[in-house]
Amino acid sequence: MFLHQQYAFHLYLHQYEHEHFIKLYEDNKVEELAKLEHIFRYQDDLLCLNDHGLFESILSEIYPPEMELKVENEDSCSASFLDLALTINKGVLLKSLIREMLLIFQ
Repeated sequence: MFLHQQYAFHLYLHQYEHEHFIKLYEDNKVEELAKLEHIFRYQDDLLCLNDHGLFESILSEIYPPEMELKVENEDSCSASFLDLALTINKGVLLKSLIREMLLIFQ
């Protein structure tokens, strides 16, 4: 996939989500929208906080069936987002770097 196609693909992800949120608003599903308040996207990485599993349960309503989505978190208390490993332990959010990468140009 060419670089510009990859960026266009990421815009489509955002567009699918945006259209679904507009539909929820138009259908007056305020409680559902409130649960989806803390969703963050950076290109193809998506982080959902405090949605009680709602986003994962409505994936098929948001994206077309031919789109393959990969859920990477192992449980509801840990996830990775960009280069961060996030874990909730006893109500405290713990974060650590997954990898440290230094690029040195000489």
